[in-house]
Amino acid sequence: MQQNKSNSGNVIIYVIVGVVLLFLFLKFVGPKIGIKIFENRGNSIEYAHAEGFPRTINVSADINKTRLVIRDKDSLKEAIAAIDKNNEIKIPKVNFERKMALFVTSKTREKGGYETRIKKIVKDNEDLIIEIRDSEPGDTCINTQQLNIPMDLVVLDKVDLSIEFDVVKFVKECN
Repeated sequence: MQQNKSNSGNVIIYVIVGVVLLFLFLKFVGPKIGIKIFENRGNSIEYAHAEGFPRTINVSADINKTRLVIRDKDSLKEAIAAIDKNNEIKIPKVNFERKMALFVTSKTREKGGYETRIKKIVKDNEDLIIEIRDSEPGDTCINTQQLNIPMDLVVLDKVDLSIEFDVVKFVKECN
């Protein structure tokens, strides 16, 4: 009888240790391998990348980077026309009565492999913080020589908050 109680006590301890180890794995190692169970989305704002919108466009002139908050269709057309001199980009449909758009580009790049993407939108008090990830090709990448502009367009619910753009830059290797 005494032996049974000792074995059941050991099993409980093993189960508790296993649960704690599983929790620690999911909390700290999980996000690094793509498992995001405990992700804090409390301040995150939902958004969608504009469907069918290109990620880059070839250009023939130097153009400065763009960070725009767009609240009407005419402003969207004007923003896209400023970089798309050949009218190649189809203007996405956005319901500006309920939505707004964020349009970001990098400066003109001399070769391919660059990327500019909105990766996160977070509400911080009375501000929206827009995280833009600018990646550039590493030394192991082989890219075409062509003037182009990486860009992104996202749509989100209208808000009356001040908007800040934060840029995170990194190098993306190709091997």
